[in-house]
Amino acid sequence: MEGICYHKRWILECIEEKTSPIQSVRFAGGGAVADGTCQVLADVTGKRVEAVRNPQNAGAAGAALVCGIALGQVPDFPSAADLVSVVGRRSSCALYIAIMMAQYIAMKMANIADFKNRISEYLSAVEGGEEIEVRKRNVPIARVVPIPGMKTNKTVLGVGKGTGRVVGDATRPFIPEREWGTLREKRR
Repeated sequence: MEGICYHKRWILECIEEKTSPIQSVRFAGGGAVADGTCQVLADVTGKRVEAVRNPQNAGAAGAALVCGIALGQVPDFPSAADLVSVVGRRSSCALYIAIMMAQYIAMKMANIADFKNRISEYLSAVEGGEEIEVRKRNVPIARVVPIPGMKTNKTVLGVGKGTGRVVGDATRPFIPEREWGTLREKRR
């Protein structure tokens, strides 16, 4: 859940770069039913989160409001926003944000299926010094850590010396000389 909220935070930061600072966020959809989800979203984004009434139907309600604007029954979008009932508000808790950020930055976490599907990517991160916590149904079961003092395998120039061979005459042109004129004409 926190990962989704961090993605929302990233989206909000991108929007704020192009517009003005956002003070509050309207939260709709099934996740808005749970107070805990609203609180996590508030903590991660640092914004006031407002849950709307009947959040599962927000898409239909939004479409109806846009139709109302198009038909002239609702004057504009700010007026439409005033028609949406807010039933819950959550503000961020600085301590919780600090704890979550420390955990988020310190270690990557992956459920078994994700770890299996992206094992090369995760092992490259471990090789670079990161730790990966492997989880089963979000419960930690293992930690993949770099081996202390292990150096990464660097490719050495000349390591493949003597492993290849040249077939045919390497001094003779690949294209017959009679076709050289055709190539020159195509370049002009």
